[in-house]
Amino acid sequence: MTGPFCLEGVYDENGKFTTFEFSARIVAGTNLYVDGSPYSALIFNEPMSMGRRIAREIKNASSKNSLSKIVT
Repeated sequence: MTGPFCLEGVYDENGKFTTFEFSARIVAGTNLYVDGSPYSALIFNEPMSMGRRIAREIKNASSKNSLSKIVT
């Protein structure tokens, strides 16, 4: 699942990942890069800020009549 959030956690000695924090906001791990997350370039073929990425995802969902799938 991609989106403007950050999961923080640790691995134990058996390789089990435990999440201890969920940051559901645009700060934290999502805005560390001047051109936005490197994932935006992989998903959209161009670097972009998180704000532009969210706007594009809303626009794309709206054009496909799928807004209910991305908003709560």
